[in-house]
Amino acid sequence: MLKVDTNFDELAQLSRFHPDRGTTMLGLRDAAKYKGLNPQGIQANLKLLTFDAGESWDGRLVVGIGSLVIIQYCLRGGVSAMRKCVSFLSTGLMLTMFAACNQSSVSSELPGDMILIPAGEFIMGTDSEGANGDQKPAHQVYLDAFYIDKYEVTNAQYEEFILAGGYKKREFWTAAGWDFIGKFQFDAGEWHQIETPMQYGENSVSTEPDHPVIGVSWYEANAYATWAGKRLPTEAEWEKAARGIDGQIYPWGNEMDFSKLRYFPHVTKLQAVGSFPGGASPYGVMDVAGSVWEWCADWYGESYYPQSSRRNPKGPDGGEYRVLRGGAWDSIRLQLRCPYRYYDKEDRRTYTIGFRCAQDATEK
Repeated sequence: MLKVDTNFDELAQLSRFHPDRGTTMLGLRDAAKYKGLNPQGIQANLKLLTFDAGESWDGRLVVGIGSLVIIQYCLRGGVSAMRKCVSFLSTGLMLTMFAACNQSSVSSELPGDMILIPAGEFIMGTDSEGANGDQKPAHQVYLDAFYIDKYEVTNAQYEEFILAGGYKKREFWTAAGWDFIGKFQFDAGEWHQIETPMQYGENSVSTEPDHPVIGVSWYEANAYATWAGKRLPTEAEWEKAARGIDGQIYPWGNEMDFSKLRYFPHVTKLQAVGSFPGGASPYGVMDVAGSVWEWCADWYGESYYPQSSRRNPKGPDGGEYRVLRGGAWDSIRLQLRCPYRYYDKEDRRTYTIGFRCAQDATEK
């Protein structure tokens, strides 16, 4: 069933990122940003695709539909909008053809909102007197070029994974992760099988489609990344993307500035990703301090740094915990520093943990 002439505010109320309501945002917000259009300006002719939640739809087909809707908007918007639309036409057709012909995987050919981190050395860790021992010593690390998401994964993006049957498809999960979601878990005062993040769409912390998704375990973050044709960043990749090559303390420099990050009590919990452009890293990566802790691919090793590889380190071969980076909206100031290392078990799900994805540059 198609519903026409629905604006973004109405769409958010209809969806609330609940898979059982069979509603998705069609990727319009991402499609609009891809060509520099203003998603908030697309108020008319917005089509909402709904379907029975029991059907096995590939949510990634919405990319092509979204492209066509943007084109429709441009055609009705007059000469000015038409000019914006000309360069988008070929992209829209290409995305539509790809979505129709390749339903088994999300495109890994178009990085979308990803940023290229060039190959080279950077300073990892710190020799600061007040730093924990697991952050020492400061050392030079060489990394191959890679892409990393400009923003943390949002509720709307994660909803596409849910609607595509991500929690029901074994191929996206590690063996331990598949076992984890297959068992009944006790979350928020009740027992249930895991089919969404913790209190997805119902918590009071991450309340909008463009807020970072929270309540995801490492298993869920890794499964999403696999589904998206990406992966979780290594700890070294995350740190380089966050601080640049010169070892600065915060993404924006060496002095704390509360106006540049999402951090209580200065900001009320979570906001839309990218709400603090002044806090961008030297490469333009957003929200890498505050907001939510971000899962990394690595196992955590307290004494790993002195023995780690100086070229493309990937962490210890095993362990009990996975690495978390970046601090969260409720962190103490020390945890907001780029070299700060944190960790938790793979099945940990809280209101302070989210993630972003990475991808090898050679895959492009």
